[in-house]
Amino acid sequence: MSETAFPLPDSYNNLGSLHSALSETDQAKDYHKRALEIRLKKLGPDHVDGAASYNNLGSLHNDLGDTDQAKDYYKRAPEILLKNVGPDHVHVAASYNNLGSLHSALGETDQAKDYHKRALEIRVNMLGPNHVDVAAS
Repeated sequence: MSETAFPLPDSYNNLGSLHSALSETDQAKDYHKRALEIRLKKLGPDHVDGAASYNNLGSLHNDLGDTDQAKDYYKRAPEILLKNVGPDHVHVAASYNNLGSLHSALGETDQAKDYHKRALEIRVNMLGPNHVDVAAS
């Protein structure tokens, strides 16, 4: 459960992830959007829980091949996280990794490399060089 002890958007997020895993993308999109709407309304536009929703919607749109929309969602997540948790947090690294993967898929290798390097630096600094998440970077 999120730090806010407000489980309804978490439930919508979980259902969105489940439907996404089942390739039921319309339902997944509806649940993820509903989670984001509630979080924006109840928690405000710059709450860290919103960043999770933006990342989930980015991943869904990326999987659907809607890369412009994916990029918009993916860019919003680190903006929120940087304001709340600072530049050296593993969630920021995950957001950078998402952006790096998207840019890589689009053939934008310079941007992809930049995002992946930033993600790696954060993970090494925060988790140590031998952590499994560092290897995944």
